Amino acid sequence: MQVTTAPAPERRIDVGDITVLADRRNLSLGTALAEAASAPHDWLGLGRMDAGPLVLILARDRAEFTRWSRGRLPSWGAGVTFPGSRVVIIRLDAGDPYQTLRHELAHVVLHQAVQGRVPLWFDEGYAVLAAQEYGRFAALRLNLAVAAGRVPDLRALDGALRGSDDDAETAYALAGSAVAELERRGRNGQLAPLLKELERGVPFDDAVASSTGFTLDRFEDAWQRSLRKHYN
Repeated sequence: MQVTTAPAPERRIDVGDITVLADRRNLSLGTALAEAASAPHDWLGLGRMDAGPLVLILARDRAEFTRWSRGRLPSWGAGVTFPGSRVVIIRLDAGDPYQTLRHELAHVVLHQAVQGRVPLWFDEGYAVLAAQEYGRFAALRLNLAVAAGRVPDLRALDGALRGSDDDAETAYALAGSAVAELERRGRNGQLAPLLKELERGVPFDDAVASSTGFTLDRFEDAWQRSLRKHYN
């Protein structure tokens, strides 16, 4: 992503190896977020890691968020990460910026650790769990989805994650539940064995099979049955 095409903010500061781009009013918040981002954290299944060098952009509102992302992402998003260019954009009018940052940093460390591609549902589901967003609200969404018969397959879930605002909130809860199911079915009830396989460059489907004993098709069926059992 060429972030230089977006409107230039009023200020740019460096906090350790994190560059913050923000307007003057939000510069102190940007500094605090950068300090939080630069500290090592314990990440689900990955252990203690820091996110490394980043560009952290604070977008004041939906319009500015859309401009920074060049209109390529849903405008309802609260944040976005471009792992290749190590850019994180936080939208300040869309919830707690520290919670959004935690979610986006989970994407950063996941892509920093694993080799190769992972499905979107796994990428987002991991961030939901690692940022500790999988709570009572997610359970409500899952109950509603199951009651309405709206439990998709994993391929359809990828599309739903880029759908409308309301559909996406349910899709994020579903993605979190899928990764939670991978954790439950992993060796010793942990996600770490799957992530270790991905770190070694094992393709995603093979990594799921070797860490859970399920082919991806069988896992998908088990996940859907588990949802219907627990959230009906």
